[in-house]
Amino acid sequence: MSEYRPTAKAEYPDTAIGPEYEPRLQVQPLTREYAHEHQARLSELANLIPEVSITPEDILAECKPDGRDTSSKWDYSYALQADDQVVGFVMGYIRAAEGNQQYPVESLYMSELAVDPGYQGQGLARQLIGHYMEQALRSGTKEFTLQTNAAEWNAPVRHLYESCGFVVDGHKQYPNRQDVIMRLHVDTPS
Repeated sequence: MSEYRPTAKAEYPDTAIGPEYEPRLQVQPLTREYAHEHQARLSELANLIPEVSITPEDILAECKPDGRDTSSKWDYSYALQADDQVVGFVMGYIRAAEGNQQYPVESLYMSELAVDPGYQGQGLARQLIGHYMEQALRSGTKEFTLQTNAAEWNAPVRHLYESCGFVVDGHKQYPNRQDVIMRLHVDTPS
């Protein structure tokens, strides 16, 4: 099991990335209403993720094609705004235990993380993850999971997740790719 290391983000107000960016960059809850208003931009950002196709309708969907309930995503998702433009987001939902080795227990599943290329390289993805995790920990979440492409070209993304405490815990095969499943368990003090 990995230990979660809070980011410096915890020192700042819930809506601010940090003093060097205020007031220009703001993190805010990605509510259903916000997503509806910005669904085309969110889809555009999500499609920066290679080998994934996400339509504007997918952004608003509360159920995956396989029947998985994603309606809790409105409680666990955040958008990063620069002035009035969405420049990044993280989306997660409670993924029920599936009774298999890949997802044996209920977890908060990070389904999408994307940052506009013009804002990459500034630590914003790491800070979005930190905000996402801090908020989830406040609500009692202890299990976090995600999937990301196992290809060598995706190594920087896996390293980002590893630097946040995630470890590779399995693989999932698709017709066009293989993903790694990454997990983080957080033991919070009693």
